[in-house]
Amino acid sequence: MWAGTLWLRIGEQRDVVMAVQVDTDASLDRLGVLLEPWVETCAEELWAGFRPAFRIRLEPVSDGVAHRRAAPRPVPQLRHGSTVIARSRQPDDIVRALAQVLGGVHLQRRDGDQVWTKRRSFVSDGSLVLVDVRPPTLVNDRQLSRAGIEELAAWAVTVDDDGFVSVPPPLPHLAWDSIGVEAPWADARRFRLAGVALQQDARSLRAEITTLFDAAGGD
Repeated sequence: MWAGTLWLRIGEQRDVVMAVQVDTDASLDRLGVLLEPWVETCAEELWAGFRPAFRIRLEPVSDGVAHRRAAPRPVPQLRHGSTVIARSRQPDDIVRALAQVLGGVHLQRRDGDQVWTKRRSFVSDGSLVLVDVRPPTLVNDRQLSRAGIEELAAWAVTVDDDGFVSVPPPLPHLAWDSIGVEAPWADARRFRLAGVALQQDARSLRAEITTLFDAAGGD
């Protein structure tokens, strides 16, 4: 099921060790090229007992694999542990999601003055709603997408005193051109905080998120 693991040293001092398990040899080669500045080539001998923090699938499951009719067909996805945190039919979306999540891991510091939160970030135009529910609830939710509301893949975000939320940039120094993928944004992004959604079931959450954006004026 998994072809191999990429071991990364990230962080401003390269002091964060991160393992990413990858689905196929082709995906492993592709991500190795993209993430090359951060790859630790000797890590497997040093940290062989560590469990991967992330698992990434870039190839969809073939049509020949049988699935229950009611179950969704597995598509390219990013997992934190065993939990799906990003899903898309387009593999490039998942590559960008990995870079965005790793960017937050790269920058987050618990000893600074900023307030970091791992609540999930849903955006519409220039506004953002923080959602206090664990994935996979509302991951790649079609109803929200049709309403112009999308989730940003992010490890953590900072809440500023002026009522804005800052989303960290993706992991820097990546070889996007070399793998033929359009790069995500390069800098931190700021959104006006529209509120925090606290409902726990998907239907109530959709309604609460939509109401918060409507109250904020959607800009």
